Amino acid sequence: MTDDQIKHMVDRFLSWPLPENFNPDGGIKFTRLPGPMPTGTNLFMARQATPMVQYMVEDLPEAAEVARLKKAADAVIAAYGKMDGIGLTIAVHALRLARAEGGDK
Repeated sequence: MTDDQIKHMVDRFLSWPLPENFNPDGGIKFTRLPGPMPTGTNLFMARQATPMVQYMVEDLPEAAEVARLKKAADAVIAAYGKMDGIGLTIAVHALRLARAEGGDK
């Protein structure tokens, strides 16, 4: 996951409208005021929420589409002996793309 994607997730988290049934625990008091519910949280600043989001996405399972692409590319590469150079090049690029999108480390 890129730094820009992490930043986007942090920004979205900090601007998320609190649900109507928001009820914090741990001794935190929340008095509902008239009007719309507040957004985000004042529990974290962006520099504090960033490590939290990084922790959340650590070891994130591969997306189903990436796994499907890797399987397809692996199958094409396994058939290497039956392919011409262009087909092999396409298969290698598909595998690299699948891995770059969230695959093998």
